[in-house]
Amino acid sequence: MPASGYTNLTVTGGGNTTVTTQDPLVPAIITVRVGGPTGTIALSTPSTLVKYYPYKQTAVTNSGNTTYTVNRGMYDQRRGSGQDIVELDMAALKDAVAQMQLASSARDSTKAISGLEPARWTGIVYVEVTSNPSTNLNGTTVAAAGGDKVAVRLINGNAPVPTYGTAEGLTIATNAPVYIKGHYNDDGSSPNASTPKTGETPAAIAADAITLLSAGFNDATSRSAVRPSASANTVVAAAMLTGISPTNKNGSARMSGGAHNLVRFLENWTTPSRSVYIRGSLVSLFESRVADEPWKIDYYSAPNRNYGFNDLFLNGRYPPGTPRVISYRRADYGDLTKAQYDAALAGL
Repeated sequence: MPASGYTNLTVTGGGNTTVTTQDPLVPAIITVRVGGPTGTIALSTPSTLVKYYPYKQTAVTNSGNTTYTVNRGMYDQRRGSGQDIVELDMAALKDAVAQMQLASSARDSTKAISGLEPARWTGIVYVEVTSNPSTNLNGTTVAAAGGDKVAVRLINGNAPVPTYGTAEGLTIATNAPVYIKGHYNDDGSSPNASTPKTGETPAAIAADAITLLSAGFNDATSRSAVRPSASANTVVAAAMLTGISPTNKNGSARMSGGAHNLVRFLENWTTPSRSVYIRGSLVSLFESRVADEPWKIDYYSAPNRNYGFNDLFLNGRYPPGTPRVISYRRADYGDLTKAQYDAALAGL
């Protein structure tokens, strides 16, 4: 699968024109799992559910001027590099979960996840790039063995996330960066930053970094076009647990971008004016280890940000796998003497 290095094929033609094609060189190791962490079911079917697009570009140089076209994958202007894309089709995942609920004899093998039975569905899908950088328990970083330009992209998410049984909702978790293209867990109608739609179930995305793309984001021009216009308003109904590139890391004098740029952008959302609605919760618990390039403003213009806390979470309905901690503290209390305690006890 994906690549950490690239090889170039250059062809020189007439008229001072040179065409250079860049192809992946060293594959990374990627596993997509459902039903739980390592040791459970690795996805191989259906073939429409997960697709891999190793980055490939063509550079045409004519009289000193170079034009780039991305043939596969996409280019991230913030990271300044091409991204190998592991694309997860949410519509296909929803079909697969629906097939899982049918008797095995009635399932469509072209849509179902092979070997996944209802009892093993936890509502969590893991996308693991095992050759990405990783973090030891003491906080030190293990360098990438290859594939540090691998990202996960979620598409066709403009419908409620798949849900089944006691595992209400869906959580996507990965150690790679995530791009969300278009709406997620919402069809975009009547956008609201706090009030869930009728029948909405809780969703979450946990990733090294999270970038929102409009539905019309064009991979082919993603390197040549800086600040391409966002195609439409976008609604994401999901909690996001993600990393950040810290302010002044290693004396860089660069900002993290703050909470309002915890969710990243690569497009011009200002002209024309576009809005992004996030109905969920924003959580940053760690430093990004893969997409660790610093924040800057020269590759995007911010949308109208409408961020709110999803009322589902307020009412105790959390996405699958949500970390939960219960703590107690003493408040409005007074000390009792032994005599007071004994008297109170005797009065029960």
